[in-house]
Amino acid sequence: NNSFFLMLFISCTDNEVDENKDIKEEVVISEEVDDSIYHIYIDADWDTEVGSSESIEMGINTALLESNYQLDGKKVKIIRVNHKANPNIHLHNLKNTIMKDDKTLVVYSGLHSPPLFKNLNFINENNILTLDAWAAGGGITRSGPPNWIFRLSVDDKYAGRIMFDYGIEKKEIEKFAICAVDDEWGRWNVENIINRSKELKLETPKIYWLPLNMSLLDAKVILRDIGNEDIDGIIMIAHPSEAISVVRAMVEIEDEYKLPIISHWSVTGSNFTSCITASKDNEKYFDIAKVDLSFIQPAFIFNKNNSIVNQEIINNVKKLYPEINEYDDIQPPAGFVNAYDLTLILIEASKQAKLTGNVEIDKIRIHEALENLKNPVTGLIKTYDIPFSKYSKDNYDAHEALNVNDFMMAKFNEYGKVVEIEGN
Repeated sequence: NNSFFLMLFISCTDNEVDENKDIKEEVVISEEVDDSIYHIYIDADWDTEVGSSESIEMGINTALLESNYQLDGKKVKIIRVNHKANPNIHLHNLKNTIMKDDKTLVVYSGLHSPPLFKNLNFINENNILTLDAWAAGGGITRSGPPNWIFRLSVDDKYAGRIMFDYGIEKKEIEKFAICAVDDEWGRWNVENIINRSKELKLETPKIYWLPLNMSLLDAKVILRDIGNEDIDGIIMIAHPSEAISVVRAMVEIEDEYKLPIISHWSVTGSNFTSCITASKDNEKYFDIAKVDLSFIQPAFIFNKNNSIVNQEIINNVKKLYPEINEYDDIQPPAGFVNAYDLTLILIEASKQAKLTGNVEIDKIRIHEALENLKNPVTGLIKTYDIPFSKYSKDNYDAHEALNVNDFMMAKFNEYGKVVEIEGN
């Protein structure tokens, strides 16, 4: 069933990439000859966030299975490239692998926003058709024109507002602390949350910047500092590694410092969920039931009991991934859902574009079709009627398939599975 896949892994030994240095390549090619017309790249983190990247890949593959791995009748292959969450490696991959491949049609991004933030201009200036099924940074789709990045995922334009309002309305939090990573993604979210507090004429949240790859001890120091203030809830904007430290610290800290955490959806990344689903004797494990943690995500959760559509999708997933028996086996689920819906839109846009087989022409045609899609696409999250439109500075949300009504707050159950919060 995976005969159309070409898996290419590229890794660099240094964080700062010197393009004159050797790059270690490991190539695994299917026995079948590569007779594809197009290549679709997934340039993501295949090291620390491999599970999240695999979830995105699973969604892409499942949608493509429904079209027999074809776009407008022309065969495609999936190729993995590993940027290791490093913006410099991402740029290196774009320059030295993706752009040099004369079959490259589309690039899917992974969980991390910083690689896209840093390389926005390069992507747009070189017409690299990029589909974002996870990275939430608000500025990712809002640059140019030209603008070659289309997103179907959480949008940080709305994420901070939704988390803040949820804390007020559902958790009855009056005074917030914000725990955020000090990078462009974190700063963007902090600004939006502060603006929301001003709109509501509420006290400005106190900001605690999280060092990258922070230790458990550092996290406990920060939480105790917060607990000694007149604060009754935390909004967390953290990458999975920092989120692990903060949540583990909240689990272990003294009761007088415990506060509810309202988190960005980075906690659904595989690096985080592997800790709460590990066996109890595993040193990584912590008990998620001991912390009041909720998080934002797109408004869809699989329901295996009463959805024929969902069961049909799982049956298709099983054809590609025999280890998947039910929807709960897809982890993290939201990466799959976003990528599945986004790929259905790509398939429809390709039909509308009437592809020629010439990649340079067809990229432009798909770009135009994505901005002017005529037929609705029925996905998991919703039916998409004109999901995208032509981007301009006056049409700021043009490359966002989801809007403020398409997000929800969720939590983990005691088994580490994503579930809806009652009364959400």
